[in-house]
Formats: sequence, C-alpha cells, structure tokens
Amino acid sequence: MKPMAVLKEALCIASALKMLDVSNGAGQNVIGVVTILEVWRVILPQEYKTKDWHPCRYGSRLWNNAEESYHVGKQ
Repeated sequence: MKPMAVLKEALCIASALKMLDVSNGAGQNVIGVVTILEVWRVILPQEYKTKDWHPCRYGSRLWNNAEESYHVGKQ
C-alpha cells in the first residue's frame, strides 16, 4: 500500500480529523501548504481551548503537465 493511502485510511478510520469550528471565539486556523516537484499537500489545523492543534482538513494532489511546467519567476 502506498504511504498516502495508508495515511488517508488511518485518518478516516481513527477519526483523527476534528470538526472545524467556525463560531465566534473559536481557535485560530493556519493553512500549511507544501509543494514539491510533482505534488502539493495542504493541511488545515485549528487551535483548541486547550492550546492543542488538531488537523481539520487535509489534501494532496499531483501536478498536471501544465502546472508542472509553470514557473512563476519566469512569467
């Protein structure tokens, strides 16, 4: 099994993702994005009243051919 599939299964089965609280006074959110040559990954954790951070959402996707060849510095 590929590592991302193992992670996805573990997160879904173990209920590691918390519900995102968007009410007034809820803890802050920070979007973390990592881009590597052929893939991007994103995670949205939220800080709770206990000052612990828990993941609420995550995603990962391979770049397509057009996205792989795009270079923002050359535009």
